[in-house]
Parts: sequence; structure tokens; C-alpha cells
Amino acid sequence: MTRLGAVLLVLASASCTSAPLPRSDAEALEPKAGLPRGGQLRAGGVSAYRVDLAAGQLLRAEVTQQGVDVGVTVSGPDGEVLTDVDGISSPIGTEHFEFAATTSGAHRIEIRPGRSADPSASGSYSLWVKQVLSPEQTARLTVIRDREAAAVEWISDHAVRLRTAEAGNGFEDMQPLRAIVGDARVVALGEATHGTREFFQLKHRMLEFLVSEMGFDVFGIEATMPQSFAVNRYVLTGEGDPAAALQSLGFWTWSTEEVLDQIEWMRRYNADPSHERKVKFYGFDMQSLPPAIRVVVEYLSEVDPEGAAGPIETLAPLRRPFIANALAGRSTASGDELAQAVAEALHLFDEHRTEYVARTGLERWAIARRHGEVAAQNLASAAMPMYPVRDSAMAANALWILDHEGPDAKMVVWAHNGHVTHRPPAMGSRLRDALGSDMVGFGFAFDRGSFRARDAETLAGPYVYSVGAAKDGSLPAALHAAGLGIAALDLRAVPAEGPVADWWSAARPTRMIGAVFGSQSEFAFYTDVSASSDFDALLFVDSTTASRPLTGPGAVSAAKETHTEPGDLDFERARPGEPPVGWFRAFRVGYPYDRSSESLASFGLEIVAGDSEPYQGSVSAMISHPEGTRGGEGAGVLGQRVGAQDYRGRTVRIRAALRAELAPNGHAYLFLADPLRAIEVAEVPPGATDWREYEVVTHLAPDAAAIEYGLALEGDGRAWIDAVSVEALD
Repeated sequence: MTRLGAVLLVLASASCTSAPLPRSDAEALEPKAGLPRGGQLRAGGVSAYRVDLAAGQLLRAEVTQQGVDVGVTVSGPDGEVLTDVDGISSPIGTEHFEFAATTSGAHRIEIRPGRSADPSASGSYSLWVKQVLSPEQTARLTVIRDREAAAVEWISDHAVRLRTAEAGNGFEDMQPLRAIVGDARVVALGEATHGTREFFQLKHRMLEFLVSEMGFDVFGIEATMPQSFAVNRYVLTGEGDPAAALQSLGFWTWSTEEVLDQIEWMRRYNADPSHERKVKFYGFDMQSLPPAIRVVVEYLSEVDPEGAAGPIETLAPLRRPFIANALAGRSTASGDELAQAVAEALHLFDEHRTEYVARTGLERWAIARRHGEVAAQNLASAAMPMYPVRDSAMAANALWILDHEGPDAKMVVWAHNGHVTHRPPAMGSRLRDALGSDMVGFGFAFDRGSFRARDAETLAGPYVYSVGAAKDGSLPAALHAAGLGIAALDLRAVPAEGPVADWWSAARPTRMIGAVFGSQSEFAFYTDVSASSDFDALLFVDSTTASRPLTGPGAVSAAKETHTEPGDLDFERARPGEPPVGWFRAFRVGYPYDRSSESLASFGLEIVAGDSEPYQGSVSAMISHPEGTRGGEGAGVLGQRVGAQDYRGRTVRIRAALRAELAPNGHAYLFLADPLRAIEVAEVPPGATDWREYEVVTHLAPDAAAIEYGLALEGDGRAWIDAVSVEALD
């Protein structure tokens, strides 16, 4: 019996065949959950058990088979066959079965070789009684199953079945979606994981349909706004490298073949002169502070260098990622000062709008000012719980994009189910409050398959994970039972009353996997969702595969090893040209670090040990990023992570010798960080090409888990590190 085949099981599934009455040679089995009974099963043999049940009771059990395929037959007291199960045609696996007693008395359970078993095969089995329900419980279960059966039938009857998830296959099968979208100006597309190929492809196909058939002309994705303008420039003009622009968004989740295919389609659409309305690309997230500050500072420095001197001076250091992390992570007083400087900058934008617009035009003014809002959102998220602040900010940015593009603009929004949902305080709820029926939200679901995610505990990866069929009683299990394949479902068509309405009104477990996953705790990645109130519609893919990274299947970041104590601080254990021993290498655009060798190479970074002019001994370590290679807003990092047990609540100092040969945009730092809190840095002065000693001091929190320290390089150039020491000063 398959799961959800069990959900829809007719409780007394009697067949016309008969079996012998239960015999006394059957082993007695207690009617309650307990330890397994097991034994050997030889070719042609049968093991029999006897269990006494009252009429109306229901017994659930399973047989684990090892070495031989088994089947299970259950007979009632009168010999009538109640269930006959032989679903697993493999010598390894588990057969699930259940049956309801129609009359009181002894019931016989026979375990025998399955129909597909090798006639000469033998093996072992274990029989587990998992649950025994009372007649009252069975009656309640019958009501629940009747509702689910009605809901599955309704789903099957009302689903819009789609031929494929892939774009470029016409729109004939998608025409019924017109009625779901209606006159909406925003269509929000969720996803049940951040790493599913078919979800990304289906979103591409939805965008193609909505642009080509329904007049949509704006696309927004769950990525930071400032970096998205490079992608927009490419889709509008063809300028730049689309893969480089995509990777510079700083989200490994979107650095995939599927998203790049969509960007390339947007470019082809815009390049067609017959398409007068062009499709634009935006990010609406706010997780990266330095690029937002850079736009604000550069704009004010151009239009009002004297009047804006105060905020320019305060904010200018935040243009650099490591300095921004150091400043933003310090005291509340410092954070208030930065937020006040951003507020003052926004005030200048508004107070001097007329003169600023006269100098730069309305478009540049509006975009620069929005970057100021993004900076304010980012700083606010550091002082308050991230989730509600971020969702509020993303909704505000999406609404600004819609307003900025004009009253006729129609926008497709790409984000996770958890952001698209109408449930407060999610972004989708705020969009619904602002737009009403002008916003339509699609949740996504899948039953089984593969996806990419980082490890939930170590953040290593992303790895490809696979999950089997969704658990019984879940939303994706019902969608699978309806035989949908790939389909859309209008949830606004759910009846207002009756068993179908009752089924949909209940919260049901649904897979909710973001950028991380833990295969050892799969059920932890379900969330109870009231789908008909959380979304306007669903898009379902029965079986999925993992998204395909641009940097290839080997682009996996290893976990940062946490050492018990500092080690190889002079790099003498390393061979020249190879990675330093016991140190992690990383490229940081967003968070977390990307530690894959492929990503380092794709961004032009080399982080190795070398024997050229070390500070002491025979080896030092180097980070190199030549001019003209890709870098985005990131930094190359060579670091070591050590458990904080010897440093908690104490003042810690790191010392090291550094030298650097930097391009005008280059910066090199010695850093010391509590990874979950602040980071402190010492910067190599411009032009300091000789070896010098630097130090960083910080006070570690009493509950700190680890410290990280090492060398960071922003921009272009080379930087070296040697002779590192770490000590507690008190």
C-alpha cells in the first residue's frame, strides 16, 4: 500500500476471495503498538499471526523486509479478506498496511513471499504494530478520510494541468491561468525550496506567459536592490556579462542555469523591436549595505558636496564591506549615528529635490534616494528581529518599484513561499493590504524529488538533497493523490461549505525549505499552512530535480572547521601554491561565505601559501585579485575559526604582519570577529607595500561560540599575511 493510497483506503476493502478461518497455529499478537515480531521467511512459506479486535477497531502496521519481497494478507473472523498488500517489489523495503474490523473476533495476518519474489529466495522480516484505534477514533478517522477523498476529487476536477515546466513551449495549456490572474498588477510567485530546477523553470514560463500574453513588464526577485541594476542594464541594452551580473547579486540560490536562462530570454524579448514595452529586472531585498551607501554618497558628492558634507563624511566608510560590518556591528550609539546620517541624507533628497532633479534628472534622483531607503532598512534590521523588518522592507521596495514604473506597470514577484504568503507579517500580506485584489499570490508545492540547499547546522554546501513522498495528511500528499503532475489550482474556487471547504480550511503540513536543509530532521522542514487563505492559487510539481549551479556541480562550500586552538599561525606547514593548512578560504558577497574553489576561481581569486619574501620563516600566505577580474561587492578572505571556550567574556587580541600591493579600489585588512556579532579590523594604509605589524582587539561576549580572524582583501591587488598570534589579555 502506498501512502495516501492508505489515506483513501476503503476501510473494509473486502475482496471476493476467501481465506481459511484463523487457525490455532497462528502466533498471538497483542492489539497495541509495541516491539516488532520477526522471523525467517523461506520460499513458499507463510508466517501467521492472530489478533483479537472488536468491531470498529482499526489496526495499522508495517512489515520491514530484508532479503525477500513479502506480501501481507489480512482475513476477518469469517475468513473474508480485508486487505491484501504487495506493493514493494524489492527484497528491501517496508510494506505498510491497515485494516478495520467489521466484526469482533480473531483476525489472521499472513506474511508470505510476494508475487514478484524469487521462488528460491529466503530472508527475514519484522512485523510492527504501529497503532490501534478505538471504534470512536476509527469513526472520526472515517470522517477525516471522507473529507480528504472529497478534496482530492475536487483538486483533480479543478486543476489546470500543464504540459511542462519549461518555457518556450507555447501557451495553449496556460490560457486558463488568465482567469486566475485577472486584472492583477502584481503576480507573486513563491517556492517551497530555494534550489528546485522545476520551480525556477516554471517561474520562467509564468514570466514568459505574463509578459507575452498579459502585458506584464517588470520582474522583481528576492535579491538586494543595488546589485540588481547590473542585470537590468544587461536585459535592456545587452551591455555586460549576464552571468557575472547574476553572480554579483550575492545569492548562491539564483546563480543557476535556470535563472540565467530567464535573464537571457528577457534580453531576447527586449531586443525584438516589435516589443515596444521592455521588461525590466529589479531586486527588492535590502541585505547589502555598502552598495546602497555607495550610490547615496556618490550622488550627494556630485550634486551637493558642501550641503551634504556631514552625512557624506559619516557614511563614506560604509561603502566598504568590512568597514561597514565593523561600524554597523558596534554599540547602539554608533548605530544610531549611522541611522541618523542616513535620515539626514534622505531629508536632503526631499528638501532639495527640485535642484537635485534639475542637475541629474528625475530618474537618477529617484533611484539614488531609494538606495538611501534601502540603507535605512538595512540598518534597522540590525537593531530588530530580521524577519518582520526584512519582509516589511521588501514589500515597501516592491511597491516603490511598481509606483516608479508608472500606473500601467505590471510586476511579477519572485520569492519564497514564506515571503509570498498572505499571512502577516510576510511581504505578501503587506502587498495584499496595499493592493487588494490587484495582487495575486501563487504558493508552490512538490511531493518528492531533489533540490539544492546548504547544511542547516554548518552552512556548508549547497548539496543536493532528495526526499521521498510527502507525509500522509500533508497538502502535497493530497495534490499527488489527485494525479496532477504539473498543475495550477485556483484556491479562490474552493467551495464555501461542505467537506471540501472543511478540508481546505484546516492547516495542513507543507514542505517549507529555504536555503538550508537537514536530512536528519526532514519533518522539521514542514510548516502548517492554511493554503486557501495563505495563497490565491497553487502551482504544483509532483517530482522535482535540483537546480543547476553556474559554477558546476562541484561548486560546494566546505564547512568551516572550528579548531580547539589556533594552529599553523606562521603557515610553515603549507606548501607554496597550495591552501594554508587549517585555514578557510572564502569569497564573501552576501552572507554566508562561499567557500568553494570553483567560486573563488570564477571571481578571479587566488588564496594560497607562498615562499616569496615571507615576513619570517620560509612561507607566508597571500590573497590575489588581479585588476579586470570579477569581484562584485565582495571580499576574498583567508581565515581561521577557533572555539571561544578560552576567550568568552575576555578581551582578545590578534597580531599579524601584513603587506599589500593594491589598486586604487583595493583595501586590505586584518580582522577579528565574533561571527554572530561584531567584526573589528585594522586596515593596511594605502601605499604600505612593506611588511608591518598590525593588531586588532575586541571584547568577546560571555556566550560566544567561536572567534574568526585573518586577512581580507576588497577590490583589486594582492595582500600577504604572516606571523599571526592570538591571545587573551585578561
